[in-house]
Amino acid sequence: MVYSASAEKIGGAIADSVKPRYDGSASDIDVLESLIVEGVNKRGGQASKGTTFRFDCSEEGVTVTVDGSVQGAANFTGLGSAFVDVFLDENAVSPTLVSSCMDSWSNPQAQTTAASLLEMDELDDDESTDEQMSDEEVNEGPSLEEVESQLQPIQEYATGIMFTPTLDNGLYLVGAGVRKKS
Repeated sequence: MVYSASAEKIGGAIADSVKPRYDGSASDIDVLESLIVEGVNKRGGQASKGTTFRFDCSEEGVTVTVDGSVQGAANFTGLGSAFVDVFLDENAVSPTLVSSCMDSWSNPQAQTTAASLLEMDELDDDESTDEQMSDEEVNEGPSLEEVESQLQPIQEYATGIMFTPTLDNGLYLVGAGVRKKS
């Protein structure tokens, strides 16, 4: 957050952005909105500079986290996709985010980094199976530290603010942008 806003204003704005992109029931979006409002209300009813929102989108729905505290999940098929579309479809609320993602992840170095991360994920999946692998097989690819050391900070074009590309829990920032004025 870079400015102060009430819980209802933030929850409502997000809900209003998701509604035209979601084919399910309006009550599903109400659940998402209430999770956002509850999270902001737990911190005094105002989201201000420094408030962190995290929305984990999947086929099952959207999990809402406010300032590191998981509020819950709105588990409705298609809701996660509709939420992502708010930021990435042809009517995205932040065209600069779309450009930043494209610039960050379509260059050759980024494609190599993405391939390395996928390879490491596949190795992790293989290690979690019952199959035994030799140390040589496990150590074939680059280490996570080697891959992360090659990630470049991501700059938001309008403000010039630089963001570190490595988030927590194995997540990576793929772009940055500001919301266009309505």
